[in-house]
Amino acid sequence: MCNYWHGSTIECRGDGYMWDADYDGYDPEDHSMPCPACNTRQYLLDARETGESISYSSGWSGDWTGEMMWLGGVNVAMRANPLDTPRILRQIGIARPIIDHPTNRAAFIVKFHDHRNERRLVSRNQREGRYLKRMEKGSRDE
Repeated sequence: MCNYWHGSTIECRGDGYMWDADYDGYDPEDHSMPCPACNTRQYLLDARETGESISYSSGWSGDWTGEMMWLGGVNVAMRANPLDTPRILRQIGIARPIIDHPTNRAAFIVKFHDHRNERRLVSRNQREGRYLKRMEKGSRDE
């Protein structure tokens, strides 16, 4: 079972989706928050959709462009699931998050992030994965 949590109350339900433990109602049909650790692919697809559809957002946590939302989602996925995220990013391929145009408020700019050929990132994570596996084997032997 996944034990991923974020903040003090957002946690994985164990079915690939997260919920707010402070919320009064638990809805097992709610699939609005995919878990970045055990449902990484859906989490990244949702982050890509958000980044490609919103050029700017403002809230209590700050101001975000679509590109910042996409890259933030990638960073969260890399921390939560460093071994599978590079492979999933290559499968997803191209993300086209948007940002506001600096001079024309009626327009936006499409950024281009191609994750299909990120070998350096993959090889580093493969090394880390081998290291983690050796540590796990060593810790079981003790």
